[in-house]
Amino acid sequence: MGERGSVRMDMARELVERYRAGERDFGQVDLSQTDLGGANLRGANLNGADLSGANLSGADLREANLKRSRLCDADLSGADLRGADLREVNLSGANLRQTKLDAETQLNFHWRRVWSIRNEGGAWRVLGGVDLSGAYLREVDLEGADLEGACLAQSNLEGTNLEGANLEEANLVGANLKGAHMVKANLRRAHMMRANLSGANLAGADLVGAKLWEADLRNANLNGVVLQGANLIEADLSGADLSAVDLRGANLWQARLGGVTMPDGTVHP
Repeated sequence: MGERGSVRMDMARELVERYRAGERDFGQVDLSQTDLGGANLRGANLNGADLSGANLSGADLREANLKRSRLCDADLSGADLRGADLREVNLSGANLRQTKLDAETQLNFHWRRVWSIRNEGGAWRVLGGVDLSGAYLREVDLEGADLEGACLAQSNLEGTNLEGANLEEANLVGANLKGAHMVKANLRRAHMMRANLSGANLAGADLVGAKLWEADLRNANLNGVVLQGANLIEADLSGADLSAVDLRGANLWQARLGGVTMPDGTVHP
C-alpha cells in the first residue's frame, strides 16, 4: 500500500474512533478515497465533506447530514441512507446498488430516478428526454427502453443491456459504453463524442448521422451497422470489421483504422 493509501486508512480509522467517542461533527472534512465500508456514522454531520471515491458500502448513514457533500464515484452499495440529508450533493458516478432510501431521505428527483433505474431496472421504460447525466448504470437492463433525447453524458453504462433501445438524438458525450450490448439500438443523430464503445456489440444498430468524433470503437462489433452521414473524425476504429457497414457519406477524417477491414474487403494497414 502506498503512503497516500496508508494516510487515507488512518484518517478513516480516526474518524470512526472519534465517532465512537461521541463526536458527530465532521463538516468540511476531506475523506476522499477513504475506506469507510460498514462504518456506523448514523446521525453524523458530514455537511460539505469530500467523500469522492470513498468506499461507503454497507455504511450506516441514517439521519446523517450530507448536505453539499461530494460523493462522486463513491461506493454507496448497500449503504443505509434512510432519513439522511442529501440535498445539493454530487453523486456523479456513485454506485447506488441496493442503497437504502426512504420517504425521509432528502434527495433530489434526478438522483432518485437514477437510484430507481439502478435498483429496479429500466427495461422498456419510457425515459425520453430525461436527465441521467453522470449516472452509474453499469450492467443495468435497459432493453427496449425509450431514451430518445435523454441526457446520459458522462454516465457509466459499461456492460449495460441496451438491445433495441431508442437512443435517437440522445446525449452520450463521454459516456462509458465499454462492452455494452446495443444490438439493433436506434442511435440516429446521437451525440457520442469521446464515448467509450470499445468491445460494444452494435450489430444491426442504426447510427445514421451519429456524432462519434474521438469515440473509442476498438474491437466493437459493427456487423450490419448503418453509419450513413456519421461523423467519425479522429475516432478509433482499430480492429473493427467494417466489411458489412454502410459508410456512405460518413466522415472518417483522421480516424484510426489500423487493421480495419473496409467495406471493399481490403484491410487498412
